[in-house]
Amino acid sequence: MSAVVAIVEREYEAWFIAAARSLHGKRGFALDGAESIDAETPRNAKGWMAEHMAGRTYRETSDQPAFSALMDLEQAFAGSRSFRKLCSEWLKQTRPRLCDGP
Repeated sequence: MSAVVAIVEREYEAWFIAAARSLHGKRGFALDGAESIDAETPRNAKGWMAEHMAGRTYRETSDQPAFSALMDLEQAFAGSRSFRKLCSEWLKQTRPRLCDGP
């Protein structure tokens, strides 16, 4: 069995930024429709998320699992090179086993 490491660019929240349009209106997250998004650029992804929370505070321990469940994975894939790397490596590792059967 081999191991693969895929490291998120800067912070886990960068993947939320990549899928930000799908999170608009959920858990107090608000995004200006005209805002340009580059998920790999912000140095403080948690701060970026906090700035986009309308009327509440971004809380890593409760918002990370919730946003992970809510985010559009296709948007994250399209908007984040590190997320694409994770998906690519996951497929490389699981595809042979899925095709081999029990």
